[in-house]
Formats: sequence, structure tokens, C-alpha cells
Amino acid sequence: IVLLAVISLLPMRVFAKSDTPDIVFMTEEEAQYYAELYFSDDASLHSTGALSNTDLGIFESDGRIMVIYSTSASGEPSELGIKQIMLEEKDGFRWNVLAKYDKMSTTDSNIYTGGFYFLAPVSGRTYKASGIHFAVIDGREYTKYANTGGFIFP
Repeated sequence: IVLLAVISLLPMRVFAKSDTPDIVFMTEEEAQYYAELYFSDDASLHSTGALSNTDLGIFESDGRIMVIYSTSASGEPSELGIKQIMLEEKDGFRWNVLAKYDKMSTTDSNIYTGGFYFLAPVSGRTYKASGIHFAVIDGREYTKYANTGGFIFP
């Protein structure tokens, strides 16, 4: 009973896309601009499979954290995008999920680019982004995991 009382007092964060605090999604144009600016051919995680390029980056921009993701496929996918994307903050030895979004995609292109800003990062804290890129080609789903590693906000 004591354990249940302690667990019930712990704060829980579960957010839907529209009610995540301090997250603002980029327009398509912004995401494409930053993807072209930050993801060079050398920085891309190239693949010889169905997913030709998968990029995920975390950057500082005007006192905010910027997360950008891009997925492209060789061939003609019926759907392409991010199966899941998360922004996490390190707290001691564990990572706390600040934002988590499922399945953002397109059905009319062989490239999908997107991004968002986290408006309330704390100086000196460590953040990371992780996600699963995906493409559906000829009825088969292809996936690739990506992780930015830790980024210490200045």
C-alpha cells in the first residue's frame, strides 16, 4: 500500500500532439530549409536499402532546441515518414520523455521532412532526440532507428 501511495504521487507526463507544453512544430518550409542547412550528404546516415537517407538532428536556435528529421526512400513509397519521434531530457542517470509523437507521414512524396522547437530548455541540461524512420514500399514496411546522442544545451 505504501508503494502504491508513493507511485501515485510521482508526476506523470503523457501528452497528445496538441497539448505538449513548450513544443511548436515547424512549417514544411522551415523544416526543409533547416534540413538542407544542417544535413549535408556527409552527415546523412546512408543506406543501400529502401530508406535512402535518414537524418535526425538536435540543435540550439535562438535559446530554443530545434529537432529536425528527414526520411527519403529509393523507389515510390505508398507512405513515408517518422513512425515515432521523442525528445528527452537527462535527469541524473535516467532520461525523461518531454515530448513523444507517433506517425507523421506523407503519401505523395519520396521525401518527408519535419521538425519542432522546444521553447523551454534549461542551460547546462542534456537533451536527445530519437526516432524511427519508415517507408512502405510495395506493401512492405521498412524502418530505421536514429538517435542524436546527448546534446548539452549551452
